[in-house]
Order: sequence, then C-alpha cells, then structure tokens
Amino acid sequence: MNERIQKVLKSSGLSASEFSKKLDIQRSRLSHILSGRNNASLDVIKKINYNFPEHTLEWLINGEEKPLLYSETQLPEKKTVKKHTKSMIKKINKVILFYDDDTFETFTN
Repeated sequence: MNERIQKVLKSSGLSASEFSKKLDIQRSRLSHILSGRNNASLDVIKKINYNFPEHTLEWLINGEEKPLLYSETQLPEKKTVKKHTKSMIKKINKVILFYDDDTFETFTN
C-alpha cells in the first residue's frame, strides 16, 4: 500500500509537504507511511481517494483495478421498456437536496 501511495504522490506533481497539506495530515505522518514505518489508516486512504478520485479504493487498499462487471461475451440482454399509459405516469411532488455541510433544501410541486 505504501508503494501505491508513493505513486499517487509522484503522479500528483506535488511535493510531500503540499501533498500532506492537501490530505490535511501532518507531514511526519506521511513520511512514516512512505518510509514503511507505519501503514496508512483508513482515514488517510479515504482522504487520498477523495482528493485523487482517479485512484480507486480497491487499488489503494489491495492494488486491484476496478473489476469489470461483464466481459464482452457476457453483456446483459437488452430489456424492452413498456410504454406507460397516462394513468401510470408518476409526477414528482418533492425534491430534497442534501449538502455536504449537513444542510438541505426542500422543493415541492
């Protein structure tokens, strides 16, 4: 895992100090992870994934690329969609938006 974090650091183009600031962790903590003295905590892994989403959690933790759900020979069958009659059409009455600062807005029709 430490090698993969080193790859993320190199690919980011940031210095170790800038990288640790971006992750909001102490520089010494990053140094201990990169040297192999300590393993990265789940919190650090999540921060890396949040700031560098091109690196999946599967890859960061296990070194595995995101698995393919289907091979080209096993594609799911296309399903036919039934057309709705007028009585089956649903209308939206309320939409609630939740924001990352734990606030929300409600919109009603």
